[in-house]
Formats: sequence, structure tokens, C-alpha cells
Amino acid sequence: MAPHFQGGEISHAQATLDVKEHAMGKREDYAAQQLQAVATMTERYEQEKAGG
Repeated sequence: MAPHFQGGEISHAQATLDVKEHAMGKREDYAAQQLQAVATMTERYEQEKAGG
């Protein structure tokens, strides 16, 4: 039987969709943090290359 039609207060399908929505919302935050980390390390690397 498809999870959408199984019993329970919150169906497995709805729980899965909720988790997906939560993850998609967090993705932008995590991507921004990763890009900031890359920018910071790139800046440090450039300073080290320049002898500073």
C-alpha cells in the first residue's frame, strides 16, 4: 500500500515531504556558509602566497 494511504496521525508521505521542505530551506544557509569558508581560506592562501 502506498505510504500516502497508510494510517497514523501524520502519514509517512507527509513526514517525508515535511523533512524535504525543511532540508530545502536549510540548503541555502549551508551553501552560504560553505561559500564564506571558501572565500576566507582563499584570502588566507593569497596572503600566504604574497608572503604576508
